[in-house]
Amino acid sequence: MSAVNPALEAALLRHDGVLTWSAGLRWAPEHVLCHAVRAGHVAVPFRGVLMHPSVGGQRLAVYRAALACAGAGAALSHTTALAVWGLLAADDGGEVHVMTGPQRRARATGLVAHRRDGFVAEPPNVVVREGVPVTGLDRSVVDAWGQLAGVASHIRRAPVLRAVNGRMTTAARLAEVLDGSTRLRGRSELVGLLAKLRAGCRSELELWGYDRVFTGPGMPVLRWQVPVTVDGQTWYLDVLHGPSRTNFELDGARWHGDPRQREHDLRRDAALATLAIQSVRYSHDRLIREPEAVRLEVIAIIPARSATTWPGNIGRLP
Repeated sequence: MSAVNPALEAALLRHDGVLTWSAGLRWAPEHVLCHAVRAGHVAVPFRGVLMHPSVGGQRLAVYRAALACAGAGAALSHTTALAVWGLLAADDGGEVHVMTGPQRRARATGLVAHRRDGFVAEPPNVVVREGVPVTGLDRSVVDAWGQLAGVASHIRRAPVLRAVNGRMTTAARLAEVLDGSTRLRGRSELVGLLAKLRAGCRSELELWGYDRVFTGPGMPVLRWQVPVTVDGQTWYLDVLHGPSRTNFELDGARWHGDPRQREHDLRRDAALATLAIQSVRYSHDRLIREPEAVRLEVIAIIPARSATTWPGNIGRLP
């Protein structure tokens, strides 16, 4: 490319490989830009945007090009923002989503612009990550939920679970954003998911158990992800019935086939036993294949344990 127009190439590289057509005209006349495009010396990822071939295909370069196309006051949003937040795999061949205020109309092939009343591309609405402006985490998660309507449920839930489990946000904060998104597609499903997260569910298996096992007629009140400290170490119990000191553990298929994980679980169960907490473990396969049988078993276990008189020196549970 330098043999065609060194000034244009220098301008592109000075701007991280991305330049709007109007900005390019400050460095070279229009016929030079047209020739560079026709000859393949520069790419045009979005209408009115030039890209140096050295950054072609790079995810962040494509995002910068999309923002340049959208113009000032835009920020990456929806699933594109989740990719920057690290909560969703980047779809390098898919559309780039941006958020703008209501006054701006950005249209280009491969670019989806969402207009929102009152949106200003400034904090707290927008933060800069990896050098590009993106909508805030909570807003990005909620907006992407509506965009992902129609995909497999576990894929749709994954960014929400990762954000909460990674302590990037809380179910309560997401619910606050959701309160203002009355027209969101699949809103009722997200309301239900956030309620289960507030109850303590933290995995797909726990969500399954919450809906199909640890519920229904005869099931007493249970608590999820309850912290219990033994000898200075805190353990989080999957499903606890406090009065009977019974802890039901949901052993995921991924982690509990490992001998080292098995040894860890045995040590933890022994430590909990010093507080008279009985751990009852259910495998992933049994929970999925026999939910009603497990439910009836839990209902039978709790009263049997509740009949036990606990010594006064074992300490109170949280």
